[in-house]
Amino acid sequence: VFAFSLIDPLADKILSSPNKVLPVIHSLLENNPKIQTLFVKTGHLGKLLPSIQNGDVNSIDLLTLIFKSSEAGSFRPFLSETNLMNSILEQALSTTPNEKRRDFLYLLGYIIKGDEALCSLLSNDQIERLLTISISSNNSSDIDAGLFCLECFTVKLSSKLAETICIQMSTKMCGILTNYQTEQLPTSSLLSIASSCLISNHDTV
Repeated sequence: VFAFSLIDPLADKILSSPNKVLPVIHSLLENNPKIQTLFVKTGHLGKLLPSIQNGDVNSIDLLTLIFKSSEAGSFRPFLSETNLMNSILEQALSTTPNEKRRDFLYLLGYIIKGDEALCSLLSNDQIERLLTISISSNNSSDIDAGLFCLECFTVKLSSKLAETICIQMSTKMCGILTNYQTEQLPTSSLLSIASSCLISNHDTV
């Protein structure tokens, strides 16, 4: 009851004092699906947008907590009331490397996992960008996060991913496989992605 009574007053201060209230809200929501449900279904997700746009770690952690939850499936429809998805995509797939990319890629993966409508929001160019990060980034943490995100994507849209690999990026992928002896890490990433596609949908062969 105490936690329920605190959520609305704390959420009302997100915009003015995010650094102070977000860690408190995170503590209240952690391991508490009922409080998570209250936070999401009373319309507080959108208040995280400015912090997400600024790459705030506390807001990323809070959204990750929410969308890793066992109740995540019931939370995803509420994203349509916000512009969070667009901002997360921009941060995760920016052509300019940033220190928060890894966190945004993991968050993006948790959000889209098992949701065809959200996966469909990724354009072909964005899928290609995600593949490029996962295969040829100079940052190993970004590669791991990108592969996780792609694994979440293949739960529903493995055929679209396979199409991007085989058609839109065919020349680049052939180059990697042809030079597999000197392109060992990209080859390993590509084979990992292909395995995820095949496990999700055997027709992608």
